[in-house]
Amino acid sequence: MKILAIGDFHGKVPVKLRKAIEKEHLDLIIGLGDYAGIEDWRPYVLHCFASKKTGVRKSPEEFFGKAKFRKLMKKDFNGGEKALNFLDSLDVPFVSIFGNGDEEWFDYPFGEGIWELNAGRVEYLKGLKNFKDITYGVSNRRGVSILGLGGYIDAKANYSDEEKESLGYLDVLARLDATRKKLDSLVRKLNHKNRIFVFHYSVKGVFDVVNEKGNIYNGLSVGVDFFRDVVLKE
Repeated sequence: MKILAIGDFHGKVPVKLRKAIEKEHLDLIIGLGDYAGIEDWRPYVLHCFASKKTGVRKSPEEFFGKAKFRKLMKKDFNGGEKALNFLDSLDVPFVSIFGNGDEEWFDYPFGEGIWELNAGRVEYLKGLKNFKDITYGVSNRRGVSILGLGGYIDAKANYSDEEKESLGYLDVLARLDATRKKLDSLVRKLNHKNRIFVFHYSVKGVFDVVNEKGNIYNGLSVGVDFFRDVVLKE
């Protein structure tokens, strides 16, 4: 079985990539998320990182201004739609998770007010012919079990020792514990010995160190420890 595993389009489908993929005879596409999450958001992401030191964090509307924010939200949706349309148009079974950059494309089940599903996105996804969402699910195909766990996950590296001692960090630990339990429940649904784990975040210890000057997490590991645990166990 020939599988294309691909993600992190961030609203763009490179022409060279399109031509290369269309030459292949694929049996399955596995999407890793971040179809949206355009680069225009980057200044705000860096602002949020910096706010951990400055103590000042603006909302996206405050940071960009309401008019520009509305334009960026539309551009972000259109970018995600473009990437999903392209993969769906290849007319191959397409199972996918969403990533932390896909705001409003998935419903976050481990805490309120973080990522919420937009009704318009739901209607759009219903129109895709080959797409199946396994952001928090399992799909069994041709003797292979495919487990998906995407969405948003708190990276422990994003919190200082002082923050870890605060009461607010208990919410982070609760979300992580709920995510881990969800993963354990999905593992019990795997029907085949041949298994594929589809994660958006890195597995702890595997390509998980930030290498970006100016990023306050530069040099830190942001991989997920319980991803590593389940992969080694299974």
